[in-house]
Amino acid sequence: MTMTEPVPVRDRSAWTAADVEADRSWCFELDDAGRAELEAALASVRARAWPGPGHRGRLPAAVAGRHRGRHRGRALRDGRGFAVLRGFPVRDRPLADVELLYWGCAATWAPA
Repeated sequence: MTMTEPVPVRDRSAWTAADVEADRSWCFELDDAGRAELEAALASVRARAWPGPGHRGRLPAAVAGRHRGRHRGRALRDGRGFAVLRGFPVRDRPLADVELLYWGCAATWAPA
């Protein structure tokens, strides 16, 4: 096997703590409209007896807003490689629903 000389990473995935603190573009806040979209998607999944996260299908496009989801997916893939989503509706919710919501968002933002 031939070894190659390492090349320094110079894109947005090469960050320092100071970079992350100075540019908070990796933080996303779910607003009331975003939470309503999640609720609608979850209701749709329940109505269709969705088999759950192990299923290879997709949740409805309403999950976390398709347009916002694509933006977040690009930020993860082409940016720092991580994100924080605030305002995600988990309080007083069954764990199965929380799992579906997280899985649906991940499948929308970063499809396999």
